[in-house]
Amino acid sequence: MRAQVMIWTYKPRKDGTCNIKIYAGYKGDKKYFKTKFHVLPSQFDKNKGLVKRTHPNHLRINAAIGEEKKRILDHIIKPGENLRTLGKEKKESFIDFLVEHRNEIKNGFTDLKQSTARNYTSLITRITQYRDDRKLKDISFEDIDMDFYKDFQKFLSDECNCGLVGFGKHIKVIKTVMRNAQELGLHHNDIYKTRLFKRYNAKPSTKIYLTEDEIKAIEELNLSFDKALDRERDRFLVSYYFLMRYEDSRTIQKDFFFEQEGKHYLKYKQEKTERECIIPVKDKAWEILNKRGFNLNYGSNPQSNRDIKTICALARIDTEVTQGEERLPKWKFVTTHTARRSAATNLALQNVSVKIIADLGGWTDIRTLRIYLRASGLDSALVAKDLEFFK
Repeated sequence: MRAQVMIWTYKPRKDGTCNIKIYAGYKGDKKYFKTKFHVLPSQFDKNKGLVKRTHPNHLRINAAIGEEKKRILDHIIKPGENLRTLGKEKKESFIDFLVEHRNEIKNGFTDLKQSTARNYTSLITRITQYRDDRKLKDISFEDIDMDFYKDFQKFLSDECNCGLVGFGKHIKVIKTVMRNAQELGLHHNDIYKTRLFKRYNAKPSTKIYLTEDEIKAIEELNLSFDKALDRERDRFLVSYYFLMRYEDSRTIQKDFFFEQEGKHYLKYKQEKTERECIIPVKDKAWEILNKRGFNLNYGSNPQSNRDIKTICALARIDTEVTQGEERLPKWKFVTTHTARRSAATNLALQNVSVKIIADLGGWTDIRTLRIYLRASGLDSALVAKDLEFFK
């Protein structure tokens, strides 16, 4: 019984690289096993059966081939197994397990939140698109390796316009699913535990926020000529006053409010995180809600995003600003979510503690909130100028 690593020079590729194969012999039988690695003949040591140090990825390739060689030898020593049965064993499907786990969450069979199920659904969509684009029959647990990691990232970037943060969210789910499946004994693939198989954390936001003066301009804008814009302006302001996500503003009901010591408060559970929030109701918000009959459930998010841009343009929020790599009039960058970000940022500029902002807006991670806040160095300096330290 032996297994030898060799380079197959008979059919080189156009760039001159050749496939690395594993030759195995056992009880008079022999077979060549193709690997997924190709190197130049000059980069391979035939005597040692190893990729030379001159190749930038020699350590990773040699380690992977060593594991494959061990897998072959481990297989053929099992009772009733031989070289011909190798590779015919059924591989557990990562995608099938992912879908099954998502369904368990959706149906309430776990203690995980519905927002987690949505994250799983998002990964199912993308990894299925990746499978079809790469013309793969399936993706097994054993297929989740560094080559998959890099190729999946490239696919998301090239085909889905997905940045590092979005990729990191998918990797977070993959790592969780791999761990759960391994605990159930479905695979022995430890690649997801390595330092290189990492998720990317969010960087400080480059998205714009609206200042208090700009919010005031929206409040005072006369939109009596267009009822749809007037209604959208009201919903945007309510989202701002309550540090609220767009989808939560649509679910507001009168019984979400209570009164204590002459002051109204809003108490609701966030749709995304299922976290309960309690926030004081300012008079302007109460006026809008009464005017709208406590019903802000109309339209769609895409249309709302178009309308709020129009509203901000009419309010002359047209200062040239930079978001990402674009520099445009500010109104072009405003979306429904700008309301929530603007409220949190303006509270921070009023020296409200991050802990209080997190409680009011339902943020569970203070670090995430700090990244989310969008105040420039100049904004912070203008607030700090009145501190005793700078007098």
